[in-house]
Amino acid sequence: RLTSLDCVLMAIGRTPVTAELGLEATGVQLDGKGRVVVDEKQETGVSGLYCLGDASTSGFELTPVAIAAGRRLADRIFGGAADAKFEYANIATVVFSHPTIGTIGLTEPQA
Repeated sequence: RLTSLDCVLMAIGRTPVTAELGLEATGVQLDGKGRVVVDEKQETGVSGLYCLGDASTSGFELTPVAIAAGRRLADRIFGGAADAKFEYANIATVVFSHPTIGTIGLTEPQA
């Protein structure tokens, strides 16, 4: 039993809202959580259909990561940079709490 606390942190997950999009008619595959399955270049396996950000299986639910991945996708599609892709290594994460908590790099077990 806790008798005193300095802080309570509640962490919630995200759930992609993909069920109503009719993706089954396109051939796009979803994982068990409803995320669109993509490769390292946000390609869904269906020509001309891409997905990035929270609704994809890229593995990072961070707005700046989605923005950067979208820029690389635009570079590839419209900018003539056929090999452009976002590198998902060493992405900083943050908890918007007081005080703010941030991490980057290897975890202790990985090191």
